[in-house]
Amino acid sequence: MNNIYGYIRVSTISQREDRQWAALEEFDIPRENVFVDKQSGKDFDRPAYNELMARLSESDTLVVKSLDRLGRSYDEMIQQLDIITREKGAAIVVIDMVQSGDGVLRHSGLSQSHDEFDPDFLAHGNVSFQ
Repeated sequence: MNNIYGYIRVSTISQREDRQWAALEEFDIPRENVFVDKQSGKDFDRPAYNELMARLSESDTLVVKSLDRLGRSYDEMIQQLDIITREKGAAIVVIDMVQSGDGVLRHSGLSQSHDEFDPDFLAHGNVSFQ
């Protein structure tokens, strides 16, 4: 449908999501298309995330500030990225992730060689690192 969505998560009610809102501003995402959870990223059973996933469809784009805003478990995060890109046919933009010249994705505490990702997943073309 070519809709653009944003996802914001903070771990507790007392934490502020200002930096994530600011990062999403350059994408002109309608406020009603930004989903916010204020709870732990230990799993993906979160109300706003579930609502987002129900709305996300083919040709849509999901923007997140960083992968750790999606979740804390590497294996579950990869599974969710697979659902978003392969099953739903949507694209995802990760603002705070860069690819270095040595073929390693670097992100605050996460370093993963391209060789450790499923080559089909990377070749799918629906993941963008800003």
